[in-house]
Amino acid sequence: MCQGSVPPPGEATGAEALFGQLKWDNRSLAALPTGAAEGPSRGVCFSRAAPEPLEAPKLVACSAQALELLGVPHGAAAALERAAGVDGGNESDDQLLGEVASLLSGTRLLPGAAPAAHCYCGHQFGHFSGQLGDGATMYLGECLNARGERWELQFKGAGPTLYSRRGDGRKVLRSSIREFLCSEHMHALGVPTTRAASLTTSDTRVARDKKYDGDVTMERASVITRVAPTFLRFGSFEIFRKRDPVTGMEGPSVGLESELLPVMLDYVAESFFPDMVAQHGGAGNKPAVYAAMLREVSERTGRLVAAWQCVGWCHGVLNTDNMSILGLTIDYGPFGFMDRFDPAYVCNASDSGGRYEYQSQPRVCEWNCRKLAEAWGPALEGDVSEHADAAATAFTDAFEAEYLRRMRLKLGLLASEDDEADLALAESFLDAMAASGADFTNAFRVLAQVPAPAAGEPEAPSEAHVAPLLGVCASAEAMARAAKPSLPEERLQMLLQVEQQNPGILQARLGVTPEYILGELRRHEYHAKLLERSDADKAAEDSRIWTKWLKRYLERLQRDAESARDGAAASAHAVKRREAMLAANPRFILRNYVAEECIRRAEQGDYAAVGELLERLRRPYDEPSVAGSESESAPAPAGAYCTLSKLKLDSMPPAWAETLAVS
Repeated sequence: MCQGSVPPPGEATGAEALFGQLKWDNRSLAALPTGAAEGPSRGVCFSRAAPEPLEAPKLVACSAQALELLGVPHGAAAALERAAGVDGGNESDDQLLGEVASLLSGTRLLPGAAPAAHCYCGHQFGHFSGQLGDGATMYLGECLNARGERWELQFKGAGPTLYSRRGDGRKVLRSSIREFLCSEHMHALGVPTTRAASLTTSDTRVARDKKYDGDVTMERASVITRVAPTFLRFGSFEIFRKRDPVTGMEGPSVGLESELLPVMLDYVAESFFPDMVAQHGGAGNKPAVYAAMLREVSERTGRLVAAWQCVGWCHGVLNTDNMSILGLTIDYGPFGFMDRFDPAYVCNASDSGGRYEYQSQPRVCEWNCRKLAEAWGPALEGDVSEHADAAATAFTDAFEAEYLRRMRLKLGLLASEDDEADLALAESFLDAMAASGADFTNAFRVLAQVPAPAAGEPEAPSEAHVAPLLGVCASAEAMARAAKPSLPEERLQMLLQVEQQNPGILQARLGVTPEYILGELRRHEYHAKLLERSDADKAAEDSRIWTKWLKRYLERLQRDAESARDGAAASAHAVKRREAMLAANPRFILRNYVAEECIRRAEQGDYAAVGELLERLRRPYDEPSVAGSESESAPAPAGAYCTLSKLKLDSMPPAWAETLAVS
């Protein structure tokens, strides 16, 4: 048997025998009302569904770690991961992999699965959009593993459901690769997330307008399997929402909240928050359980968003239907990790108003927690607005505490000082990054190279302190290109005039606020100044910026070392600081240009590239193991695409990557 071959479990043979070992316990369908595949959706949480077969499904990649969560034996899961995407030349192995691909794409139904589509609503870009639901995903069921854990399994891209509206329920290879890789990468980064177990593509073709410019191409239909304790979301509880005065939309189960909402909340409490039930008196005091659960969900969400901010990640579509009730990153779409730090970074090309920009994610998610409180309002005691305020406070408190905790680790501050002072130090680091065009990930990583100050008098920043940070700053030309606004100044002036004549009309129709327009006009002024700046001028200014910040940082490090002294030598403290920083600051993240190169290779038939990249993305904090490797901050080669095996994941993006857009 070759190295990549898939060992059969025990005496059984075949893919159905392998996955037939899964212990299904589809509690959600038993506990929550489920309707027919044809509808109606009123009064139901799920509607039956059926995966649509694919032509010649091909297993592109697997995550052994995620498969094991479901109860797939370790040896089989590991072998599947090794063999996926590789043409092994072994007829029996290829046959087994083909059977696995059929099962993990929905071409054949997994034994024990009960496909269904979840009904939910959502506030999209700030406005209630009515019924949405699983238009491209399907609940398959819940599996119990040997540790007694329950994990829900989903298909994404397996065909139309009751909630597909005008869509075909399919996903394509490029978006599936991005979600598969980022789900597993975020787990490796220590960010709460749903998981991805497999990625399958096919010869089935679907029409897609990639850039929404009328250029339609035929792309391979692809399916990923997603894994989480539950995929219930804030929008799951908005099915009871009354008609919205702005959009005119209402939930499909409006008027049924008194009977169905408690059923949903009891299921969530008993399944995922049993401590809340025990702590607050059980079934006899349900409103108190619900209120405590609301606070816990809000706190988890706050900690999640803090984790996003600290790895420089943007979700892109933070609608209420994309918010997990367990505080997990869910529904990977037009996400993006920042390269050059920009607080106004927008990863979604369709977000023309910048609603979901990096710096706005905490505010938006706090607002979403308020909407969750409103959705739970009929089952809570007292004023709903007070519960909404409590949810917002719980979110903010948890966010601020987790953000400060993570930032202290990223800055190597091992002993806590004044919270406000440490937060100000972290924010001033971000300000310096923004002003100098520093790469977010690499700037934090190289900060560990800054020599710790010696005992005694504070030392002034030297070249040894400044040089690592200067090495991760953008050139004058690159900063000017990045700062160029997407809309011409004349167009912005026209929009501003329209807004002044008809206040609120742009936000209502386009999602564009006056603040966004004014901000873009300021960007035009900033862009004009950048065009006049030379590289030499920028380098001198960058040196001043970082020298000023480092003086403040070194003073804080010196106090930190003194307060943390427990008899250990100063050198031991410096080593501990460096280790803590390297464990908190990834060496690389899934940059858009890296994902694009992987997608390009896969679309040419090199599916092994996905598994290769997955393996590297699982170790984001590891130091290079090869002597003489390229500098962490060296820009990737310009012009031609890199060979994936030689691609430096910690390189700043090349010029060609600046035009990449995801929507």
